[in-house]
Amino acid sequence: MATRSVSGNAAAPLVPYQSATGSSRCDEEHRSSTAESSDMCTPIASADTCASGRGESGSAKSVSEDENPDDVIEDCTSTDGPSAKRFLLLGNYSGFPMNDETYARMWRNILKINPGAKEEVARIRDSTDLPEIPIPRAPMSLPSSIPARRKIRIIQNYMNALQYNHTGMKMFDVRKEKTYAGLMETAKEMITEALPIKCLEAVILGAYLTNALKTVHRFAISFKTRLDGLGFRHIVLGLCHDGCYGSIGMSRRLTLQDKPFRFSTLRDLIDEFISSYSDCLHDVVQIRVSNLLPHSDLCRDQVKWKVGMHKTPTQPVWS
Repeated sequence: MATRSVSGNAAAPLVPYQSATGSSRCDEEHRSSTAESSDMCTPIASADTCASGRGESGSAKSVSEDENPDDVIEDCTSTDGPSAKRFLLLGNYSGFPMNDETYARMWRNILKINPGAKEEVARIRDSTDLPEIPIPRAPMSLPSSIPARRKIRIIQNYMNALQYNHTGMKMFDVRKEKTYAGLMETAKEMITEALPIKCLEAVILGAYLTNALKTVHRFAISFKTRLDGLGFRHIVLGLCHDGCYGSIGMSRRLTLQDKPFRFSTLRDLIDEFISSYSDCLHDVVQIRVSNLLPHSDLCRDQVKWKVGMHKTPTQPVWS
């Protein structure tokens, strides 16, 4: 058994924050599609539990001797100025197999995130008989007879099977300044390694797996939120198909990742995320939308991650 080791497209009717009016055909289509079976990959929800009511957080740690110039400093500041708290999201820049230094950094970071689990961490790290974990089958060539929305459900189930990465270290190089083609090469690496992923990795993997769905328009939606004076960031892959909006992605909270195609406007979809964040006690302070993603994995353009911006709770302003 295989095991896991450590150019443009036609524009969609994307009108940011357009008010919804009238009856929702998307709701009717969603109700009829919920009975569809998603049997190619089984969702694994047990790993998506968020501690202390926090949403997309916890993957950062205080800056220490493990800091690397390429690591991402998250915008998690409780105050401004010299006393502001800075958090670090570690990255694996050694490739696979992971080198000894990166492997040690990962385990040190796990202990800092989970200081009360030293014995459990030591048991897992020193164990020589851990159970084999099967590699999920990537939905690379789905039959054309399968409707687009069911394909998207299968893709989400595949990402759920990979599970969310709770180590506090990004396993893959997903720097946003890469070209779209470069990001697609990283997505292929994710499929090969079949390791748990974080939210940005899920957006890139989801984009790669939906490239063949020409009738589905894709764009990134990123969120900046506040809880207890700290800032948190999250991102999902927004989708538009046949006039209805939804999303796919990964999060510690199941309510902050995939959304079904039951929203008539982009505003309705974003309002649903804001409501989900409210349930997690987060205040959404900024939302950004990217340009439409190309459907070719050979496109050498960079993704424009900040085409539209909305700040809350002030009057909506898009730029």
